[in-house]
Amino acid sequence: MDPQRPNNFVEYKNLPILDPARITVPTMIIHGENAFAAKEEDLLPFYSQLKTRDKRNVLLPDGGHLLMLDKNHRRFQHEGLSFFDRP
Repeated sequence: MDPQRPNNFVEYKNLPILDPARITVPTMIIHGENAFAAKEEDLLPFYSQLKTRDKRNVLLPDGGHLLMLDKNHRRFQHEGLSFFDRP
């Protein structure tokens, strides 16, 4: 963990900050395989509790926490654009 951010543990202890049962709009969760703050086993319960059937869970291989800056950033862009470009 970053020693310059002493509140880092406090920030993550209260996750999730949103109630998935109140989310009714189309939702995409996109995360990297190697993300330290978004492990698949932590996100799946949240995903399953979303109150929308229009949802997508995307796990990008070799991705980290900053997917838009990773070497596979084009895949991140593709997934995001394809979600918003649906009919």
